[in-house]
Amino acid sequence: MMEKLYTKDEYAELARQSSISGETLYKVRKMVDYPVEVYEYEKKTITVDDYDEDGNIIGHHTEEVDDLTKPILIDGYDEEGNPIKIHKHHTETRQKYAETLDVKPAGYYICTENNITDGTLNSDFEQEQAQKEKQARIKEIKAELDELDLKSVRPLRAGETERLATLEAQAVALRQELQELIN
Repeated sequence: MMEKLYTKDEYAELARQSSISGETLYKVRKMVDYPVEVYEYEKKTITVDDYDEDGNIIGHHTEEVDDLTKPILIDGYDEEGNPIKIHKHHTETRQKYAETLDVKPAGYYICTENNITDGTLNSDFEQEQAQKEKQARIKEIKAELDELDLKSVRPLRAGETERLATLEAQAVALRQELQELIN
């Protein structure tokens, strides 16, 4: 069984945030470590019958098992510092399948279905993002060049050569940047 490490309210809030930001809400399903307190018991040896396929006893063997009626007690102290006997235990790390939420740009994770992922990152994501940013900048430069063309009409009619030179210098810089992006 998979444990969801979020509440319905947290899901709703992250869904709202991802919708506003234009990003994607991913469900990340993977194994996570968690600590478990393991209590220790005295061991006892038991005799177990061995059976054949027909259910007949064919022998015996012994096994060592925990005697759950005899916990191992060690000396300890309560909150006030008084000596007491406590159940001996240790902590083990186990794993469970859990689901968390993550808001990232579309394409950040490799998904199995409906924005569900095991946390595997899309190795091409950065390259894809760089390509998208490059295309957006090309579009932006073309719009700026169109705007500069419109701004140059009045100074051209009025013979304002300084203003035309300033606008042309800006256009040259933008064309150079555009050429670098295209190549």
